[in-house]
Amino acid sequence: MHDQDSSDLDELIALMHQLQGLDLGLYKRGTVARRVTTRLQRLGYSTYREYLTHLISAPDESRALLQHVTIKVSHFFRTAGLFTLLGEKLLPNLLAHTRDSEGPRLWSAGCANGEEAYSLAILLEQMCAERGGEVPAATIWATDVDQAALDRAAHGLYPRDAFVETPLELLERYFVPRAGRLTPQYELLPTVRERVTFSQHNLLSGSPPWNGHQPGLILCRNVLIYLVRAAQMRLYRLLLETLAPGGYLCLGESEQLPDELQPQFHTVDRHYRIYRKL
Repeated sequence: MHDQDSSDLDELIALMHQLQGLDLGLYKRGTVARRVTTRLQRLGYSTYREYLTHLISAPDESRALLQHVTIKVSHFFRTAGLFTLLGEKLLPNLLAHTRDSEGPRLWSAGCANGEEAYSLAILLEQMCAERGGEVPAATIWATDVDQAALDRAAHGLYPRDAFVETPLELLERYFVPRAGRLTPQYELLPTVRERVTFSQHNLLSGSPPWNGHQPGLILCRNVLIYLVRAAQMRLYRLLLETLAPGGYLCLGESEQLPDELQPQFHTVDRHYRIYRKL
């Protein structure tokens, strides 16, 4: 990257922090540069400077760039083996050992369009069916920095490619086919959607999205890999402080706890990056 390009990218990062409250300087620079470049090229610009001028003059562009940079690659039951463990072991264990009348709290951190959080809700519905209709008490929180993604998630409407790892029986039981403009869509049943509460939250703010409650399960997958090490450590410490004692932390398969935090956790499953707070 030429010096002028680097300077223009720095200016763009500072402007995004001002406009959207998201510090892209905490993300790996190569990732930010690639995502910004694809966005500006899509709009017909060839330099950061040209795009900066557009960003300043177009009120909605900073929101569009935020959506483009905060990568959202997900689908229902992504990493099927992990969700098998959640349904067969982790969630039953949390339900059995939670004395709170409201049940365990589950947090999908960096939830994108909601597929992960809704997958948890479907697991709870399955457990309900297995118990003969007894509804397991549990609260599912789902947060993301991108409000537009949360708005999409709240509608519970998804294209067919969001179900590449979803068993057909679950798709047929919990979703209703809808006609889409280009391809069929599938709408999640309202009874399942109601289990999830969505809210906007910046994981790099250093504070949890609520006060006084500690979740027994945190899924924060494929977020840390995009961050510089200082930001990774900030987020790891937030997750550690927020998670309830004895609670589970699930990371992405390319992520693992840093050595400094290993003594604070027991490794439940090394392959699926599941850790239990001591």
